[in-house]
Amino acid sequence: MELNPGKSFLKQKIKELKHQAYEKIQEITKLKNHQPAHERWVLAGSIERLETEHKRLLARIRTYEFYFAPVGNSPGQKQGITDLDISRARGYPIAQLYNGKLRKSGTRLLGSCPFHSEKSASFVVYPEGKGWHCFGCGSGGSSIDYIMKRDNLKFLDAVKFLIKQT
Repeated sequence: MELNPGKSFLKQKIKELKHQAYEKIQEITKLKNHQPAHERWVLAGSIERLETEHKRLLARIRTYEFYFAPVGNSPGQKQGITDLDISRARGYPIAQLYNGKLRKSGTRLLGSCPFHSEKSASFVVYPEGKGWHCFGCGSGGSSIDYIMKRDNLKFLDAVKFLIKQT
C-alpha cells in the first residue's frame, strides 16, 4: 500500500522530531551528570527550558502519530485515518448537528450558542464554508471542532462520529 504525500511527509516529520527529542534528552543528561552538584543550580533554568522543549517535542510526535491511529471497529484493522475521512468529517453540515433552532440571515444561519447562556443569538453557522463561530464566547471552527466541544470528544473520536453520520 502506497502512502499519499501527506502521510509520507508526516512519517518523515515524526522521524525528525524523534531525533530532536533524543538530542534534547542527551543535552539534559549531559548538563545534569557532568556538572558538580554545587554548580547545578546555575544550570537549573537551562535544564528546565530543555525539559519543556522536550515535552513539546513529545506532544508534537504524539499529535503526528495520532494521524496514523487505527479507525474502525474491526480488531485486525490496520488502516489509519485518511485525509478523505477528515475531509468528509469537516464537510458534515453543522446545521444538522445543532440541537436548537437556527434562523436564516442572508447566507448565514443564526442561533443561540450551545456552549454558554445568552439572550441574543451570537452563534453563526456558515453553510457554504462549513464553519461556525460564536461571537459571545469566541469559539468556532469546523464540524469536527463543534463535535469535540459539544460532546467533549478527542479529535479521532469526533472524526469517527462524523464519518458514521455520513
